[in-house]
Amino acid sequence: MLDTSSYCKNKVELSDYNYKRDINNRRLMSKLNSNDIIVLEEILYSPLKFSIDRLVKNTGLEKVEVKSILEKLNDTDLFTIDDTDTIHVEKQLRKYFESLILMFEDDFKPDMDFLQSLLKKVPIQVLPQWYPIPRSSNSIFESIVEKYLSTPQIFQRYYSELQLDNPKYTQVMEDVFQSPSYKMSSKDLISRHNLSLEEFEECMLFLEFNFVCCLSYEKVDDTWQEIVTPFHEWREYLTFVKNTTPKPIPTNDIKRKRPQDFSFALDMSTLLKIAKSNSIPLTLQADESWHLDSSAIKVVAEKLEGFSFSSPEEIETLQTYVSTLIQKLLFLKLASVNKSHLQFIETAVEWLILPVEKRALSVYRHTLKNFNYSHFSPPLLCSERTIHEIEKNLVQLDTGVWVDYNEFCKGIVAPLTNECKVQLKKIGRSWKYTLPSYTDLEKEFISLVLQKWLFEAGLITLGKSANKDCFCITPLGKTLFG
Repeated sequence: MLDTSSYCKNKVELSDYNYKRDINNRRLMSKLNSNDIIVLEEILYSPLKFSIDRLVKNTGLEKVEVKSILEKLNDTDLFTIDDTDTIHVEKQLRKYFESLILMFEDDFKPDMDFLQSLLKKVPIQVLPQWYPIPRSSNSIFESIVEKYLSTPQIFQRYYSELQLDNPKYTQVMEDVFQSPSYKMSSKDLISRHNLSLEEFEECMLFLEFNFVCCLSYEKVDDTWQEIVTPFHEWREYLTFVKNTTPKPIPTNDIKRKRPQDFSFALDMSTLLKIAKSNSIPLTLQADESWHLDSSAIKVVAEKLEGFSFSSPEEIETLQTYVSTLIQKLLFLKLASVNKSHLQFIETAVEWLILPVEKRALSVYRHTLKNFNYSHFSPPLLCSERTIHEIEKNLVQLDTGVWVDYNEFCKGIVAPLTNECKVQLKKIGRSWKYTLPSYTDLEKEFISLVLQKWLFEAGLITLGKSANKDCFCITPLGKTLFG
């Protein structure tokens, strides 16, 4: 089992390596234009010794411009120029700049491979001092991914518990995560938090080594401008969550399934009261469910608010709903069936005098503790754990806000099985958080939880909008899940 208790104890000390070089070079790189990048690339991908004339020929630029660019790049210590106009490239620094120049490619993504290359800049003996990973680890990078980034839940907990000594670092981090596109320009962040260029680059190095935000470049006209984003894989996941968050439906477009938040518990109570006065005649159906006998339909329909019995379709709707009420009463042992009649049980008196919220919660809690849905295979699918995993997706909703059910389901990320668990994986050459794909059986189970059990417990309310299923979370549901 992973040790998650030390998430907030990263001890990144930039002074443990030559971070000043990184800062100086980043400052320089942020000021480069397209021609500067062309010259730098040619230097990196040429032999260790070549002439300026070759550089002019290969870049197609004027010699005067090339010399001006070389002057600008001189502070990198990447090369020296002798009296014969021969360029001598420093081998180790060439490897260093080869990793930096990748950030200027059109398809560059600040992803896990970028993070891995970033960690390689730090002496390997320093990394265990920064990150509390197992001493027996065969791969420091894989251990870091497993401990801090392997699932959204793990990363979110790490991110929420991360303690940064400099409050400006925290502010920069929060600005990026709260921006609409999860992207901000360095220029805006520097201005907003009154940072010097050196302070900003130091901030970014610190955030990168804490796996939160990272620096990359975006071409604007002829200049490359610094931008700050979360790491690519996390930004992709955040974008998925944002794009699949359903938009609210106007309440005047809603036709509620039942008139009140706790209608199911109230309707159970009504049926019990009818049965207490006179047992209710029932008919056993082929699927072994109990329906109202035709002689009882009118009596029950008059007592249950919002029902009519004027057409065969309305009678069928009533029958289906009352059959569910009967099933739940029998399930909770609040009533019994004797000689095809629903009969009141005296122990139900205590349940009826409870506040309606507690009656609803008793339905919920009893459902969690007593499963009898054997047609779900494997059996582990139908468990208290999987129900709670589905419920976690409701946290994003506000009380009383109606959303389209199918739109909501597009964004569900509940690890019902290992196969549909969201995990950071390397697929081919790219890393990504794998998104779940549910089987028909799993979709049926999600529907059962949301449109049956949680509705019956008064935690969500069901309705229709433009003939589409919709729902909203109730105040009790928000209290329970929020």
